Amino acid sequence: MSGRFLLACGCLWLTCLAAPAWSDVMTLDPDYSGAVRHTVRSYFLPPDFPPVPSETSYRNYAPLESLVQFEWASAGCLCGEFAETNGYLIYDLSGLFFTAVEAVLELDLDLEDFVDPNILQVYPVNDFTPAFLMGLPSGGVGGLPLALGEALFNDLQGGSALGSIDISPGSGTYQIGLNAAGLDLVNNTGGLLALGLHHVQGEVWFDEMLFNRPPRLLLRAAVPVPGSAWLLLAGVLFLSRRAALQPRRAPGGRS
Repeated sequence: MSGRFLLACGCLWLTCLAAPAWSDVMTLDPDYSGAVRHTVRSYFLPPDFPPVPSETSYRNYAPLESLVQFEWASAGCLCGEFAETNGYLIYDLSGLFFTAVEAVLELDLDLEDFVDPNILQVYPVNDFTPAFLMGLPSGGVGGLPLALGEALFNDLQGGSALGSIDISPGSGTYQIGLNAAGLDLVNNTGGLLALGLHHVQGEVWFDEMLFNRPPRLLLRAAVPVPGSAWLLLAGVLFLSRRAALQPRRAPGGRS
């Protein structure tokens, strides 16, 4: 066995050991999800009627099934309502055993009556813990205390966005890549991660964004290839040992 061959095998092994390879994508479904709806009812009364203050409410709905925005007015009650909804998603990252180099939120959406602008944004949830969100009462009865509801609703769209996407093409599957701040949040959470969803509103009477399935968090990592590298190293050592044990031929063709 020639020294050049062994040297070439050694170099190939070092190349395989150093070169990264894409691992399979780690796919996470949310452990919990929900939406907070902000509704304002206003009254349009004749001038000779005493004024009636508007009514504001915040309600939490779990799990997240849709983000709805609507506005209507009725002559029957001399009133109108405006509503908007922010969503939240909670993922368990305690099983993340690698450093993610890419994080993508994948959504399968059914969109109704949407016009521009159609931007869906992802935000960090800074002021409320995942455990708190998971303990909120769900449903339309009673609603949340106004101060709490307002703070929570604003937190789901507060700070700097971690990613956004134009959903103008309509219903389908969309992927929102998280930026560097979002990736840092994923890699350093070490437990439950809460993300907020906010739709930049269009000028329509009714918008509805339906989620055909829970939004998935896709995580990708660049990792070495230990299996192939160690096999190649073992092969090189075997061939080297075999060459060392072979008897050398003496000059003139005798061993």
